[in-house]
Amino acid sequence: MEEKKNWLRGVDFYCGIGIMIFGAFVVFEGFGMPLKDSWGGVQNVWYVSPALSPIFVGVGLILLGALLCSIGLREAGGGEIRRVLGAALAAGTLFSLPVQRFVAAVAIPAMYIYVLIPRVDFCIASILFLWSYMMLFYLVDEEGFVGLRAVFALGTALLCAALIVAGRLWSEAMPHAGDLLTAVCTVVFVLRARKISALHGSGAPFWRTLGLCIAATVILAVCFRFFLLVPLPTEGSVIEFMDRIRYNEF
Repeated sequence: MEEKKNWLRGVDFYCGIGIMIFGAFVVFEGFGMPLKDSWGGVQNVWYVSPALSPIFVGVGLILLGALLCSIGLREAGGGEIRRVLGAALAAGTLFSLPVQRFVAAVAIPAMYIYVLIPRVDFCIASILFLWSYMMLFYLVDEEGFVGLRAVFALGTALLCAALIVAGRLWSEAMPHAGDLLTAVCTVVFVLRARKISALHGSGAPFWRTLGLCIAATVILAVCFRFFLLVPLPTEGSVIEFMDRIRYNEF
């Protein structure tokens, strides 16, 4: 029991480092926002700046990460911390299934935030984001995850490369090409997941889950776009279709 506790405290040390790095990133991004600016000739003061919230959160994360590191170092000791690092860098650990699942859990929101949201219609991007999580962590078991990981990794890598590299070329001539490509990739993922889930499914209702992803995205988009009048990050083909319905432009 004591050995397990020391091991977990050694892990806490590295978790604290990760939290501190993330907190520093949040602070850095916060300082990229204007602390003072002018709207309609009115100069705002620093204490109403939107930058304060991420700066305070980032500083808090840095302090909490430092506290976690100090607790881990004090209770585990340097020897245990080195042992944890050696075990983590072992080939059997780096390529283990839990690590692969963790990488997928981090890569999906990163793809959504940095690739899809700036380039693809909000509804299409959000459906793919929600569906990816449902597909990999809810609809299939561990064997199903193994069957889907190659298709998902290759498909998302090609999709991201196409959106980043070729997106600049087709943005003017074919403004909705990125939407269409992402929608096609989503359909391919769904069909592939349906086949895998039939063999290694978790027992969750497949099509109902897809319906929930679509319904949640559409309801969110309608509420923000037409009731709260908040512009969405990228308003592409689906939002344009909703606009036509809303304003009777057919």
